[in-house]
Parts: sequence; C-alpha cells; structure tokens
Amino acid sequence: LPRPPKDPNKPEQPLDYLVQKLLVSRANVHYENRAQHIDAQLPVASVQVTGNDVTDRHLIHLQASGGNVQVEDRRVAIDRLEGDVDAGADDVAIKQLHVDATGSRADLTGSIKQFDAPGADLTVKSRVDAMKVAPIAKIDEPVSGTVEINATAKGPIATPAINAHVTGSSLQFRDLRDAHDAGVVEIRRV
Repeated sequence: LPRPPKDPNKPEQPLDYLVQKLLVSRANVHYENRAQHIDAQLPVASVQVTGNDVTDRHLIHLQASGGNVQVEDRRVAIDRLEGDVDAGADDVAIKQLHVDATGSRADLTGSIKQFDAPGADLTVKSRVDAMKVAPIAKIDEPVSGTVEINATAKGPIATPAINAHVTGSSLQFRDLRDAHDAGVVEIRRV
C-alpha cells in the first residue's frame, strides 16, 4: 500500500489533513496485478467523504455495483458493494460493508489499527449459494444448497487468529441429498 504523504516542512511527520466534504460520482476503479494474475474492475456510483475537524476523522460512504474480480481463470461478479467506514490517521472502523456477489452475500464489520503493523478485529457474516460458487472454487461435482459462515479474525493482519462457524441447509453434494443443517464446523487458526 502507498505510504501517506509527508509534511514538506516536517518530513519526519505524516501530513495532517482533513477533507471537509468530497463527492465522487460515476467513477470506474480498475486494479491489475499481472504478476499475480489479478484483475478487478468496479464501477463506483458514489463515494462521499465527510471530515470532522473535532475528531480529526473521515466518514466514508461507498456505493458500487456491476463489477468483477478475476484471479487467474476464476471470475467473481460483484453485484453490489455498499459500506460505511470511519477513518482516522492510524485506524479504520468498518461500520458496515455489504457485498453481494455471485448469488451470495457477505457483511463485514470491525476495525484495523496501527497501519505500520496492522492488527485486525473483524467479523464476517456470509450466506453462500453453493451451486453458484462451486465453479469459482473449482468444484466439478454437482453441489447445491446454502452455506452460512460466521467468522472473526483478530490479531496481526499477516497472522490473524480466525474462528469460524459454518452451517449448511438443503445441501446436496454428489449423491448426498436434502441435507438440512448438515452440521457445524469450527475452524480455528492460532
């Protein structure tokens, strides 16, 4: 990630700035990483930034739809992305971030602190359409149903402790049919 700009009069200090109001409408964001075969495009309907000079923080509201992310030969359609973020000089609080993609939905909340050595405290709740996601996951077997994932990630971004609760409903895989509440899988990474 790019480093924040420095104050030219005090190069050892980060630049202290406040965006009082900013509105970006109908923009296209394109990210490409050829070395890792990543290509992401997202038409952004609007980004609204409101600065608060008392708290020295920025409230950011984002709305986008109709994008896609491709990693090698896997492609995910981003139907809708909407979120509210509260950004400070050295932290970001994700009040809500909703993503609808490939018939599935994910909601993210939490925070990331200390950008030089970032630590996370994030919660993800998602509902995945197994049939639509199977080709992306390179599952060639017939699969259908819904998988719900509730997870937390805490600690350093590079090595977070992840705790996940996974449940399924109306799952079908190969010859296993009509599985309802197929079980709970606890995933912990320490």
